[in-house]
Amino acid sequence: MAKNPAVAAIEYALSTDSDGMAFLRCWMHGEFPEIREEWPDAPEEVFIGADPLHPQTKAGLEQDIELAELIRQAQRHMTRTKEADAVSVAMTQFLMRMGA
Repeated sequence: MAKNPAVAAIEYALSTDSDGMAFLRCWMHGEFPEIREEWPDAPEEVFIGADPLHPQTKAGLEQDIELAELIRQAQRHMTRTKEADAVSVAMTQFLMRMGA
């Protein structure tokens, strides 16, 4: 499982010999190009999930979108199934009243 980017950023800020607070300010404001330039040794974990332009962040968002669409499709199917079940029950009740 990927490390939380905020945790990774804090760990890096505490371990770096350079200005960790400046790093965290840049990270908090989403200044990722500046971080890559000023702190080239920053681990990728500080970017994944935080930087919307990072390839792994994009891939994760695309997977989330696909999953959300699958959930919507399943919900629509379940709604149709419930509606069909309700119609079946109503038809059965009607037929029973009619003596069929």
